[in-house]
Amino acid sequence: MLLLALATSAVGALGGLGGAIILVPTLVLAGMPAAQAAPLGLLSVASGSLAAGPTQLAERTVHHRLGVTTETAGSAGAVIGALLSGAVGEVFLTRFLAVVALAGAAASGLRRDVTGQLIERPPDIDLGEERGSLAGTYPVEDRAAPYAATRLPAGLAVMSTAGLVAGVAGARHRPPPRS
Repeated sequence: MLLLALATSAVGALGGLGGAIILVPTLVLAGMPAAQAAPLGLLSVASGSLAAGPTQLAERTVHHRLGVTTETAGSAGAVIGALLSGAVGEVFLTRFLAVVALAGAAASGLRRDVTGQLIERPPDIDLGEERGSLAGTYPVEDRAAPYAATRLPAGLAVMSTAGLVAGVAGARHRPPPRS
C-alpha cells in the first residue's frame, strides 16, 4: 500500500496532477470499495499540498485570497456532499468516481501550457499577490509574469463540484457493525 501511494504520488507530481487521480482508481480496480479508497485519495492530495507549501510560500507563488475564495466553494460542496452521502449507494459511488477520474484525466490531457507575457524583473518589484485583488506577479527564472484570475465563476463551480465529490465519497464510509 505504501509503495502504491509513493508511486502514484510520484507519477502525479511529474504529470502535474494530484496522485489521488491515479491512486483511487487503482485501489478500486484492486478490489477496495470506493467508499474506502476515496478518503485515501483525499489524504494523498492533502499530504502533497502540505509538502509543497513551504517551497511555494518561499517562492511567493501562493495567492492567499484566491485560495480562500476557491476553498470556500470547495468546502461548501463538501458539506453538501457529506449531507447527501447517505442517499448514495456503493455501486453509484463507484461509477460516479470512475466518471470523475476519467473527466479529470481528459481535462489534464487537454490542458495547454499557459504562458503569459514575461516582464523584466527589476530588483524593487514586489512579487506575489496584489493585496485586495485576485492578481499578482510570479517569478519565472530571472523575469516575472503578471497574472489575474479569470473565469472565477467557472472555477468556483469546479471547486464546488470537487468538494461535493469529496464530501460524498469521504463521508460514505461506515464502520462494519459490531458482533
